[in-house]
Amino acid sequence: MFDPFRNIDPIFKPPANYVCAGFYHLLRAHTLAAAARQDAPAVATVIMFHGNGMNYGDTIYAAKRFVMRRCNVLILSYRGYGDSEGVPSESRLRLDAQAGLDHVKADPALSATPTILFGTSLGGAVAIDLASRNPSAIAALIVENTFESLPRVVRDWPVVGLFSFLCFERWNSASKVPRIPATTPILMLSGTSDEVVPRKHMVALWDIARTRGEGAAERDTFAAFPNGRHADTFTCPGYWTAVGEFLEKVTP
Repeated sequence: MFDPFRNIDPIFKPPANYVCAGFYHLLRAHTLAAAARQDAPAVATVIMFHGNGMNYGDTIYAAKRFVMRRCNVLILSYRGYGDSEGVPSESRLRLDAQAGLDHVKADPALSATPTILFGTSLGGAVAIDLASRNPSAIAALIVENTFESLPRVVRDWPVVGLFSFLCFERWNSASKVPRIPATTPILMLSGTSDEVVPRKHMVALWDIARTRGEGAAERDTFAAFPNGRHADTFTCPGYWTAVGEFLEKVTP
């Protein structure tokens, strides 16, 4: 049975220049990948960003899938989520994400592999923001069921519900995707039955991504899953096949 915490690294402390209350764990592929030889080197390091109403524990299933594909995985709970201290806000979540990336880049083993960002829903916005601010540090980006901007998606909701505190935030991914280099491959995973973030948001982001520059249209991939809802798209047939094929393209 897969035990994600069996060989987990100790909780690391973010860089001293960040006032960061996030809760982090690191899974190293060479100690956890049961499908590959134990001495097989990691092919990438994936930093995972969860959605609203979630914490790092909700990413364990996906983390296992990446580890089985010989990826190191850094999972985190933003401040104010799960066991993490503090109060969440757009600016503070940006700091938490940056602290995670800085840790990866400061680690000799992790920095020797391509860094891939993965984000779902709100986490997709966090990943897009981080990639737009660190264009030379990111090898690839994967986002699932995320939105153009928070104000645009809130207008589609009859009830604000769980996202109420976020209504004062922008998370304008539509304006940040163009800042991601055309040489950075992007995989977009869209559950077309998403009841929280309408499919049109992913389609709009896809249209923007394809205009980033020469070669972007060939490097990027859009995968749609007709029965995928907001929280279960990752269980749809073909989802992990699409992820695996993308990883093969962007890793050694």
